[in-house]
Amino acid sequence: MSSRRQWYGLWAGSLALAGMALLLACRDLRWNYSHSMPPGLWRFVDPRFDPARGRGQVVLFCPPRTAVFEEAKARGYIPFGRCAGGLAPLLKPVVALPGDRVEIGAEVWVNGVVVAGSDRLVRDRQGRAMPVPRGGVVPPGYVWVVSIEHARSFDSRYFGQVSIARIEGVLEPFWTRSEK
Repeated sequence: MSSRRQWYGLWAGSLALAGMALLLACRDLRWNYSHSMPPGLWRFVDPRFDPARGRGQVVLFCPPRTAVFEEAKARGYIPFGRCAGGLAPLLKPVVALPGDRVEIGAEVWVNGVVVAGSDRLVRDRQGRAMPVPRGGVVPPGYVWVVSIEHARSFDSRYFGQVSIARIEGVLEPFWTRSEK
């Protein structure tokens, strides 16, 4: 067998092995194509969200079929996806837990401390007013999520609290690139 043929065989075999390894891992991987979090592959580290682990956990959740999310879909803030109403799941970090006090102003405040990078937009790029959720004490079974990766991230700054029951799991970056 020629060395060229051996090289191609080795290359094809290596590629096949890498592909099989990726396929085995894919059940735990999700591709993030939005700019709210670094684009790329994210890996599930826990199928359930545990508030006891604290803020900062990055969660994947399906938005509910509410007026604010239907409007967000119509405006193009959320792409089409597999969740109810044809909405895409969202990937966001948790900033407030049950019992925390959230205040909404020019930015988001949690327990009297401003969430860094949480400046709110008053209007979108087309000049349309952005929704303003109500603050207050986060009730049991809910969290607030805010992404500071992208200034135009559609998150709790605009839709408020998220039911923990809608969270599909906790993820961490696997292979991503930062936009900052």
